[in-house]
Amino acid sequence: MEPIPLPSLGTEVQSFGKLHCSFGFENNRRQNLFLLDESTMIYAAGNSVVIYDIALKRQTFVRRFKSAGSSAISVHPTRGCFAVAEKGESPNIYIYAYPGLEEYKVLRQGTASYFCAMAFNHTGTKLASVGGDPDFMLTVWDWENEAVLLKSKAFSQDVFKVYFSPIIEGRILTSGTGHIKFWKMAATFTGLKLQGELGKFGKSELSDVAGFVELPDGRVLSGSETGILLLWDENIIKREFCRLDGIPCHEGHLQTIHMENGEIITGGDDGFVRIWVFDELDQADLAATELVAEVEPRLEIRIGDPDEPVSIRGMIKGFGSQWLVHDSAGAIWRLDMETGMADKILRFHAGKITGLDVSPKRYLTGTTAEDGAVIVYNFAKAKLLTSSRFNAPGSCLSWCPITIDPSGTSLIAGFADGVVRVLTYTKNGLELGQAMKPHTARVNAVQYSPNGAFLATSADDNLLWFLNVRRLENSPLGFVRTPKPVQCISWAEDSSSVLVTLQRGLILEISCPHPTEFEKKSSDTFELVNVAIREYRFKRKPKPKVEPKVEPKKEEDDYEKSPEQLKAEEEEREKKRKEEEERKRIEEEKLRFPNLPLVAIRVAGSKSQFYVTLDGKGKDHEAVPYLYLCDFASEHPIKEIPFHHQPCQSLSYSALRTFMLSGSFDGTVHVRLVSKFENYWRVHQHDRDVGRLTYLRTSHDEKYLLSVGEDGNFFVNTFEDVDRMHHPENYPLVLARTPREVYLPISMRAQARPATAPPPVVELAPADAASSAEEASRPTPAGRTGGGGVMLGAGQDGCGEGQRGTGQHHD
Repeated sequence: MEPIPLPSLGTEVQSFGKLHCSFGFENNRRQNLFLLDESTMIYAAGNSVVIYDIALKRQTFVRRFKSAGSSAISVHPTRGCFAVAEKGESPNIYIYAYPGLEEYKVLRQGTASYFCAMAFNHTGTKLASVGGDPDFMLTVWDWENEAVLLKSKAFSQDVFKVYFSPIIEGRILTSGTGHIKFWKMAATFTGLKLQGELGKFGKSELSDVAGFVELPDGRVLSGSETGILLLWDENIIKREFCRLDGIPCHEGHLQTIHMENGEIITGGDDGFVRIWVFDELDQADLAATELVAEVEPRLEIRIGDPDEPVSIRGMIKGFGSQWLVHDSAGAIWRLDMETGMADKILRFHAGKITGLDVSPKRYLTGTTAEDGAVIVYNFAKAKLLTSSRFNAPGSCLSWCPITIDPSGTSLIAGFADGVVRVLTYTKNGLELGQAMKPHTARVNAVQYSPNGAFLATSADDNLLWFLNVRRLENSPLGFVRTPKPVQCISWAEDSSSVLVTLQRGLILEISCPHPTEFEKKSSDTFELVNVAIREYRFKRKPKPKVEPKVEPKKEEDDYEKSPEQLKAEEEEREKKRKEEEERKRIEEEKLRFPNLPLVAIRVAGSKSQFYVTLDGKGKDHEAVPYLYLCDFASEHPIKEIPFHHQPCQSLSYSALRTFMLSGSFDGTVHVRLVSKFENYWRVHQHDRDVGRLTYLRTSHDEKYLLSVGEDGNFFVNTFEDVDRMHHPENYPLVLARTPREVYLPISMRAQARPATAPPPVVELAPADAASSAEEASRPTPAGRTGGGGVMLGAGQDGCGEGQRGTGQHHD
């Protein structure tokens, strides 16, 4: 099938916004936390790399990747540079100098789609990278010369970790889904090649291997999904280790293993760090026919409070006795191994962020997520203020209007167990104002009416509840049953009705009952009857049929043609007939399997018109990139507006109705002027594959843009110059910065090739191969600047109060 032509989306505005701060962390990423120096850590977040100064609470961002995002990072053993791998077609690996953050080298053609793991060797002269689906390519690089040394397919499933052995020259280890593999760079008649042997689990249970450590004698100790330790000699399991009475070393997946000063340090899903004496493991008594040895740890440390959920995903050795611990339950901890004390450096949501809204008068925002937490931030100061965790996953959130809470500090959140809670932010944290349970299933939406008199809630139980609001107290008016669950709610400007989008695409307008004028079905139920409902079934206007033009056949012409010509013409007619049949079949499929409405919001100032986006699940793929202007009085959409190239599930107006905000499945954010709809600003900050946008909001004064997604990331941008939106033609795209010298620490300067580093380039779209090659041939520029960014402050969780930094933001 030919690719579907994508429509032009309008006039793209350049440099309208700037990344202000990041509150998220992608918990599902492995090997995503490193140290650059004693007080600076680095991690990837969506399409950015975040460099976080622990002491100053300051963030600096590096963003020079394709729009798909970054996929892996690794730090040089000298800590004088770091590698960032991107996603996208034929992704590159970029080497950045530290602390100058200049782009130093670019490695190309390492994999087809994305990288899942990278590591430098212990001397820093080589870099190993492993690609993901579809090729899973293991590549060994001479990164200084931007050259590939060796290549081989690593495995047929995801690889979590790659490692160069400092003990056995030429040895590489990889591990991941259902495997561990032992590689060597072997000399053959045709030159150096990679040869790999899969680990054989034998009598042991097949397992994913996330963490492993190489022992001084070359053997390897790895973790497992069941929490036991596996000792490998070559590619054979020689021994399993558990605790006394067959208890696993960790409950759940044993995620990370390190060796320090003759001791083995392990961390797992159970939130414990355990320290084992290596000699006891190595000398455990075991009969020749036995496989399992029982040992006890010398010390165990429980991270966090006993009732606090903690799941250790990774650990990084710091300086002295300090370690950084990645907690996939939503935190980065600093652990002192000598005292056993751990404090939170950062806190964030674990899993998909499912709710976001902002205060109508303050720089406050609230979020909720699958981890059951509700967090309140001051986004202007880049500060986490407080959080509370509840016993059910959070599913939606809305801020209370000024008419309900004049202080602008209250919000309402819905949860997966059907409970709705009203919470108020105070200096003592989040205080519960009211808890109610109008639903028996996951709450999908909670929305106050514009006048603040009513609250509408919906859930997977097919009920739409209307509640009467008195300050922060809500009392039930009644509910309406819907054919399918309501997934989004849009109030009329006069608060008289709600526009709701149902799962499977039906759109309804339901009148809001007045507190004194509604009819109950019976005395023991709140179900509302005789409620005015308008129904709209989306149906795209069919394209006019174009009948194929048939040329009248002239019989006398056939006498002048050879049999070969007649046969060729008959074959051509048969080909066109089949193409026409295929076209009709596709059109019939489009009618049978249409795209369904995903989100519907009202048009500002209109009582009957609304905008609709489609879910992209149908056969009519040409319909997806449009925003549809619909009217209850019209059977078909009255206008199709080029909008996004991917389905769009986040659609809303800015606080003052200046902009329309939209976010798509691929993590792309668009900001459009309502008054000049063809002008838009596009930003790629969330992950292409798992960063589906869930909510977009602006601050009450439209100076900040907030976005959250299913990748767990939360970004805050500032709007720099509104005039750019109105007159984009006056602001051409600038492709290059002023050239600067590439700074390298003294320990690395002897290894560096002179005058070969390409200058950094600022661009909103990836450079093509030709331009990249041209850049690589330029001489090394002069001058350099330092880092900078956003000051993050210390709130109640230790995340700190801060202010804007004065350094340069690296875009």
